[in-house]
Amino acid sequence: APPPLPRPTPAPAARAEPAFRPWTPPEATSPDVLAPADDADLPPSVAALRAFERVSDNGSIVSLAPDGGRALLLHDGRSLTEYDVATGKALRTWRDVVPAGWLEELTPDSCIALTGPRLFLSWEDEDDGLYKSVLVDLETRKSTVLTDAEDGADAVMSAAVSGDGRFVVTFCNYSKSHQAFDLSLPSRGWFGDFKLEPGTIWPALTVSEDGRYFAVDRGDGDTQVFERADEPDDLSAVEEDDWPDYFEHMSVGGDDRPGIISFGGDGTDLLIVEDDAGLIVVDLDARDFKMLDPFDKESLEDNFRIVGAIWLRGRNQAIAKVLAPDPHFALIDLAEGQIVRTWDAPEGVIAASRLLPTGAGAIFLDKTATIRFFPLLDDAA
Repeated sequence: APPPLPRPTPAPAARAEPAFRPWTPPEATSPDVLAPADDADLPPSVAALRAFERVSDNGSIVSLAPDGGRALLLHDGRSLTEYDVATGKALRTWRDVVPAGWLEELTPDSCIALTGPRLFLSWEDEDDGLYKSVLVDLETRKSTVLTDAEDGADAVMSAAVSGDGRFVVTFCNYSKSHQAFDLSLPSRGWFGDFKLEPGTIWPALTVSEDGRYFAVDRGDGDTQVFERADEPDDLSAVEEDDWPDYFEHMSVGGDDRPGIISFGGDGTDLLIVEDDAGLIVVDLDARDFKMLDPFDKESLEDNFRIVGAIWLRGRNQAIAKVLAPDPHFALIDLAEGQIVRTWDAPEGVIAASRLLPTGAGAIFLDKTATIRFFPLLDDAA
């Protein structure tokens, strides 16, 4: 196995309080359900799929809660609606989750990530030139400022949040570095930067549902996995400089860059899909991994492309989203390393869908801002 990275450099012990202050997010209210959209312009294969209740004409991001039972839609620029996936019913809506002053600052270069009812936002404030990152937790009605920096190296391009909202990992494209935060600590547990290879663009990163692990693309063909271990009972007594000491790490080396990283099982298994379509299955308890080739890499066309994959909950199987040359979902047996079933689907569905962790199906947002459900496994729990 390749040697691990040096330990990340922690933040300075003393940091100035950010000038940018959090605010109290709104309470949830009953959603306003609109009439179904005219689906005459949709492909028949899409229009035939089960539609969720419609709440807006301009939805922008659709996501799943970690348990897969609820879907969330960011719409109208600053509202968030939660759905029951089984019925497609809109359950509740949080309005004005993004303060009006922020809305004007959000651009295509801003980072917006949604994990359950938790919204991560990062942008450059044109008024003061600061690069700001905030986590909005709508369950607890709290907002937490993560960064408020003058240095453009802190501009966040992508982020992942644990299912409980405690742990956040970000990637800063300009500095080619990751940062990690533990929101249970008074200092926010800033992990500090650890650098990637020069030229690394949009590396994969993910956090396990319980926040015990996070995994990142190192930019050199390896995946770095960090585990939170031997944590003290009294987190308030942890000094910021000591916080990295409660992490252990391992390196997983393949033969190409990891394009997709997905935790599975109870969070102690990890699926890595490399850019060349090879798979790596990692047993984090045993600190061991094996390489699989279900797509037969040597026979693939040059334009073969996988755009998503998840390890299914309660199964030793994964589902991958293959965009090209023939768009389809593929069910993979991770014990045997074989494809056992496929489902053809429109290209737009493959590109935009989010897979349910049970494998029951995938959800996506069509061009009428309606969430639709693409069925997959009939026997999913």
